[in-house]
Amino acid sequence: MFEKLNPKQNDFLFDVINENMARINILQGSVRSGKTYISLISWIVLVSQFPKNSSFLMVGKTITSLKRNCLSLLSDLCKSFTFSTSKKEASLFGRIIYLEGVNDSRAEQKIRGMTLQAAYCDELTLFTEDFFSMLLSRLSMPIGTTNPDSPAHWLMKKYISRKDDLNLKIWDFYLDDNETIPTEIIEDMKKEYTGVFYDRFILGKWVQAEGLIYSKFANDTSAYIIDSFPIHDLQNIHVGLDYGTSKSKTAFIAIGFTKGYKDLIVLNEFTSKGVSSPEKMYEKFLEFYREIQREYGYVLTCYADCGGLGQVITRGLQSYCLQNKTPVKVYDCRKFRIIKRINMDWEFGTIYSNGEYI
Repeated sequence: MFEKLNPKQNDFLFDVINENMARINILQGSVRSGKTYISLISWIVLVSQFPKNSSFLMVGKTITSLKRNCLSLLSDLCKSFTFSTSKKEASLFGRIIYLEGVNDSRAEQKIRGMTLQAAYCDELTLFTEDFFSMLLSRLSMPIGTTNPDSPAHWLMKKYISRKDDLNLKIWDFYLDDNETIPTEIIEDMKKEYTGVFYDRFILGKWVQAEGLIYSKFANDTSAYIIDSFPIHDLQNIHVGLDYGTSKSKTAFIAIGFTKGYKDLIVLNEFTSKGVSSPEKMYEKFLEFYREIQREYGYVLTCYADCGGLGQVITRGLQSYCLQNKTPVKVYDCRKFRIIKRINMDWEFGTIYSNGEYI
């Protein structure tokens, strides 16, 4: 039995019925937005409009995922639809529909000789670019559904971002459009996702995930940036050093911990790409170190990256500071698992005591 369609679903269905389609048709947006449901109803209508000797294709990442996401629901929506995953064939109103999974290394070869009227593509972002390109050469019109991915994804770069230059139409669907989901469930789902996953799965945005480590900070900087704080609240101050090479940045950062290690505050930072010589780096560090001392009165300890030639550079740094009448003791940093460093997840009492590891 068909569910009540919302306005966006009705608009897409009317476009299919009225043959107001493009060469490439993409339904994109957030999870649980109803795009798969309406795309399958529209697929039934679309297939029925072609002659009975026409051939079609339905594709998913795998045959199993295609069955789970589409085939089973399609058979519930239309009793005329039957399928066999073992034969990789289906039938709808007597028309043959071939079934394929992109994960099959031979999938691209299998569709090379096909002549198709239309294809249904489930989760386009999971397809390879080569397969999709080959698919376009075998048919007149594909319909594809997808959740957003990275802006650098081939589907965005080669097709969606060029929609004005191509014969391509896009229909956007959002979680709030789906009137079949209770409001309280929608609100719970919005709370369950954060950062890049909220942007993609709830807001339906194509946003970058790789390299975005501090997503909470990036999404709401005002919650983390402060104009001032009482200096007397600081319990101690540390400086971290990361030695860069000709292609990476050298960085110094001063952080302060409030009493009881309740808060971590970034006091100052310096970055420089392509430091020309160790001496130049030593000079910049000494300037940075003295600036922190002038503003906050002291620096308890310094910790440096000990990888590669780090320890050799550190000894040179200590000699340079001593020669310039600023004795500085720089310790090797403690390398925890990356996720622990990002989350500041360690026990401070086990790291140092008067600058030494314990």
